[in-house]
Amino acid sequence: LHYFPGLDTKENHAFQAAYKSKFSGKTGSEFAVAGYDAARLLTEAIKAAGGDKSKFKSALSKVRFTGPRGPLKIDPKTHNVIQNIYVFKNEFINGKVEQRVLATIANVQDEPNGCVM
Repeated sequence: LHYFPGLDTKENHAFQAAYKSKFSGKTGSEFAVAGYDAARLLTEAIKAAGGDKSKFKSALSKVRFTGPRGPLKIDPKTHNVIQNIYVFKNEFINGKVEQRVLATIANVQDEPNGCVM
């Protein structure tokens, strides 16, 4: 999966702390992170384009950042996300389920598929 709440990075710890504070202690899921990262991609592209709509498209494919799920960018050829995929195992530890990373597959991207934006 591209994300799990127990990912041990400073960006994820900050995201989970903010999410739990905002949503009564609930843990942010992969869906919450997808929304968060999408908003950040859009915000950074708008800033980079200086509000110019004609520059927005090219600015979006140049945005790169490390967020709760790890490094993230948009493939300019396919317009799909390039991201890490984590292989993890659920374990019962101290009375609760926790995830342990078994492997990280870095910078996973789709093959060019002819998508026209």
